Amino acid sequence: MAKALTGAALAKLKADPSKRLEIPDAILPGLFLIIQPTGRKAWALRYRHKGKPRKLTLGSFLAGADEKKAGDELKKVRREAGDILESIRAGADPAAEKQETRKATKAEAEDESLLFKNVAADFIDKYHRHKKKNRYADWVETLFANHVTPKWGDKHISDITDTDVRQLINKIDAAGKHVMANRVFTALSTFFDWCAKPKNGIPVAASPMEGMEKSYDETPRDRVLTDDEIRWFWQAATKHGQPFGHMFKVLLLTGQRRTEVAAMTTKEIDGSDWIIPGSRTKNGRDNVVPISTAVQDVLDDVKTISTKAGYVFTTTGETYATGWSRATKAIAKSMLEIARKETNDPEFKIEHWTLHDLRRTAASGMARRRIRPHVIEAVLNHSSGIIRGIAAIYNRYDYYEEKQAALDAWGRYVYELVTGKKVADNVIPMVKA
Repeated sequence: MAKALTGAALAKLKADPSKRLEIPDAILPGLFLIIQPTGRKAWALRYRHKGKPRKLTLGSFLAGADEKKAGDELKKVRREAGDILESIRAGADPAAEKQETRKATKAEAEDESLLFKNVAADFIDKYHRHKKKNRYADWVETLFANHVTPKWGDKHISDITDTDVRQLINKIDAAGKHVMANRVFTALSTFFDWCAKPKNGIPVAASPMEGMEKSYDETPRDRVLTDDEIRWFWQAATKHGQPFGHMFKVLLLTGQRRTEVAAMTTKEIDGSDWIIPGSRTKNGRDNVVPISTAVQDVLDDVKTISTKAGYVFTTTGETYATGWSRATKAIAKSMLEIARKETNDPEFKIEHWTLHDLRRTAASGMARRRIRPHVIEAVLNHSSGIIRGIAAIYNRYDYYEEKQAALDAWGRYVYELVTGKKVADNVIPMVKA
């Protein structure tokens, strides 16, 4: 027979490890305290709706063994249960309503997870970070953040159409960013192909980009700086100083990739060698770059900020310098000013160049110095990266002397261009930074 629950009685109730207990309240029929074998306690209300039994969980019992708190909680629960019973008598079915609310909340959460911004984050994590280097994953993440997510971030993945894709790509293309439009196209094509695979659980039956082609037909760049342009570039870089002036000079003198040069640290410099770890190279292999006198002269001119990170080209000491596009434009502008002054031609123009063109210029310059192609390939670290383990440790010094001679010859040539002075082959010049 049910008894009226009290704060004192509630505080003393214990669990039965062998079974679940339901303690009814005689004051408010239908109200129960349920005690699980684990000791967990919760309030519940039993009622009937259209002749069918229903159970509604009201919440956990929170008072514990404190009689006063238990009494206060009992009063509060009775009031809430009384209000619910009133609504039931008026025809409501709170248990069913709660279930529907739970379903709606779950559906809403599922819909939220299928917004482009969330699916894209999942794709980058599971596809790119799992299969590729984090550096490439970061690149795709930045690409989406700059060009796609601002437009589609809150759009449901199944609502994105081929028209949406074409409009997005065309807008980038119309801004004159033809190559970037192609990069976004490729990244999105891979993304939608991934979404369309059933195993990934994305409700996309087929990629909206099926049959779609890039809007811009790229041709391989073959831009290299002329000798005059190298001189003007060097003067402009000197004018702008660190970090970018020095960084760009090292790019030209070593032929390494911009991210490899930009993120150079003092820890990577071992005597007369700069050892780029495989974690920072495109092919995953360590690359030993002999430091020519020309490069050393530039590095000696850098005012380093001593921090744990040890970045050479930095403004904060904590991160390496970025903002290459802005810096490239600034140096290109200074180059043009220098060229127009030297030629006395206010209409003189310099063909557009990129940082990668500095790498190509270095390769071309070494070829003009009759450096053999396989040595230039070694300098540029174009090898396949299939060598592993102990062999890789020794192999990273392959063609070391040839690479050293190639970079010294290239540095000597740049010195002659910049200073106008001829240097004998057995003399290694100091290039003014």
